[in-house]
Amino acid sequence: MRRHLVPYSTIACTLLALLATTTSAPAAEAPGPNIPYRVVSYADLDLNHIEGVVRLYARIRAAAREVCPTANHGDLNLAAVAETCARYATERAVHDVDATALTQYHMMKINQRMLLAQRH
Repeated sequence: MRRHLVPYSTIACTLLALLATTTSAPAAEAPGPNIPYRVVSYADLDLNHIEGVVRLYARIRAAAREVCPTANHGDLNLAAVAETCARYATERAVHDVDATALTQYHMMKINQRMLLAQRH
């Protein structure tokens, strides 16, 4: 499997067509004219410290929400698409950064959301 080559200071959160396809282009490049993306800079962060990891994760999540469709209050289908999109974009960005601490933090956040969902 080919790994994405990404500069150490930026990452692109990308909404891919139908949320299921992948691209062989490097993640930090613009994926195409019809696919929205946001470049997230983290040159100012130290990913060897939890503070840097938390800030980068927040930036990635914010960018993922920006590139994904907005969920209207009454449209459950669009809400599900928006959540799936944001989850996929976040997972892709975390994978592309390829930092152990960020991956561990992401997994912790996923587990927290799963526990909360099981309680409701």
